[in-house]
Amino acid sequence: MIPEDRHTFLTQFYSQTVQVTHELRIPIYHNVSANILDYMAIAIRISKVNWDIGEILTQHNVYVDILANELQTFRNRFDHINEDLLPIPKAVYKTIWDQILDKIFYTMVEG
Repeated sequence: MIPEDRHTFLTQFYSQTVQVTHELRIPIYHNVSANILDYMAIAIRISKVNWDIGEILTQHNVYVDILANELQTFRNRFDHINEDLLPIPKAVYKTIWDQILDKIFYTMVEG
């Protein structure tokens, strides 16, 4: 089916393309993860916390509950897609979660 004179070129192209696909996951899924949660709303909730020593509660703040609920909702939807609709490769699954956590950490530290 493939002309003999193009076989070597196509084989080389394929092998080089497959090698770099994992490197493309981060910038691609960076945009996906940026739209999963409302990171600005999280930052606003965190900024409203009174961080004075005398005011810090022994329990966590409401923003923690909201964030945990949003993550659980996303996880349920993501797992539903993965298990019932379209299997998601483990590397993609992990990359998306890594990107979400990275954005949450950035939001919590940098606001």
